[in-house]
Amino acid sequence: MSSKREAQQLRTAVHVNFAGTNPVLVRRLFSSRVLKELGSGELPKELVIVLRSLDGTGQLAEGMTLSDLYESAFKFCLKNQRVEYFYKNAIVQKLVLGRHSLSTATACLEVRIAEAKLDVLLAREYLSAYEIKTDYDELARLPTQLNSYQKACRQVSVVTSERYAPIVERLIGPEIGLLVLTGRYQLRVIRPAETFDSLLSHTDMLALLRRKDLLDLLCKLGRDGERIPNTKIYQEALSASLAMDPVAINAFVAKRLLARSAPKKALVSGLPASLAASALAQDLTGVQIARLIDLFEMDVTRGGRCELSSLFSW
Repeated sequence: MSSKREAQQLRTAVHVNFAGTNPVLVRRLFSSRVLKELGSGELPKELVIVLRSLDGTGQLAEGMTLSDLYESAFKFCLKNQRVEYFYKNAIVQKLVLGRHSLSTATACLEVRIAEAKLDVLLAREYLSAYEIKTDYDELARLPTQLNSYQKACRQVSVVTSERYAPIVERLIGPEIGLLVLTGRYQLRVIRPAETFDSLLSHTDMLALLRRKDLLDLLCKLGRDGERIPNTKIYQEALSASLAMDPVAINAFVAKRLLARSAPKKALVSGLPASLAASALAQDLTGVQIARLIDLFEMDVTRGGRCELSSLFSW
């Protein structure tokens, strides 16, 4: 655990009353766009409005940091509007950071697989899918979505609410895992996912790779891909890999996704735990990562002083 994360946990809990603040704007603070804007040196309008509202009602205690504000906003949203992001963050916190580390596991968010978009793709020794169904979601497409994910993932699970769990269980196959996000923000396993490889598709697994990954796969298969036009690399890699065991392809893709997330370790460990999922969704430069980590240690009150305070000159 990083020294900054330890300091955050030891810090006295800061309570902020968001009752007079637009709850939709508070929720939007956790969007990937807001985090990206902060990393780029921009001040998101949602954050400006929330800060002004809190300042107007005397909720910005002296010395409050941006990290303090986010942790308090996260607790507020968990009680009042438990939307998809908070499920995603639970998966990252409990299943990636809690059981493993970013050296041995990672999560990719909003990943296109076949005809569906997966909420969370976990890469460890192999690929696992986690589809989220909150109380605000419809379930009609769930069976079709799960079938799509089985084309690229060896295990597939649904994460849902206590209320939805019995309904979801009736809709899913026996090999599909089922987890519930409890009121105490824990992931309770109703039933574990079973490994199911019969639907694995070379086409859909290789679609998760980038050009360099495909070139490395061709090299692994004894083919020189450097002279192949970019428009044909995917098709060449697919053709060359068809003789490979799909489980081996799955392991190759998982290893590549894990390596791709390595630069994000510093960002995830340097930000509050409430932003773990949003941090993994970022594709930032080293400078942007350093800026974000510094920003979250900033005093956000009007009297706060730090070298980056001009960003909050509202």
